[in-house]
Amino acid sequence: MAAGMTFISISIMGIVKPVPIAAHVMYSIFLAGFILWCYRSARLGVTIDRSGVVERSLGQTRRIPWSQISDLKVEETTGPMGNKRAMLVITSKTRGKMPLSASARFGLDSVRDVAVRASEMRLAATAEPASTER
Repeated sequence: MAAGMTFISISIMGIVKPVPIAAHVMYSIFLAGFILWCYRSARLGVTIDRSGVVERSLGQTRRIPWSQISDLKVEETTGPMGNKRAMLVITSKTRGKMPLSASARFGLDSVRDVAVRASEMRLAATAEPASTER
């Protein structure tokens, strides 16, 4: 947070100080990029709801409807520092195996709980509505 405030302060100082126009443009671009980075960072994560799965990372947003998901499971991986972590992995009918990297920062039990709830939601969303005979 302190680094962010420092960056914003420097960018704003660069915009309001009497400097050449090129410096104003450069500081404005830095400030806009930092604001965009903060906005995307605040929205990182995986959302699972009735319509499917949405994964938001810094670079992209992936939406996968339940009708395109053929399997949902948890895999254990090893992080860059050698620590074990769990990751939710979706198998899409069209895209194949897709690990949800935003789920990797949670413990194995947490990810398993999410996988169970997601599977239940998937079954409820893809279940055929009961026919009502008159």
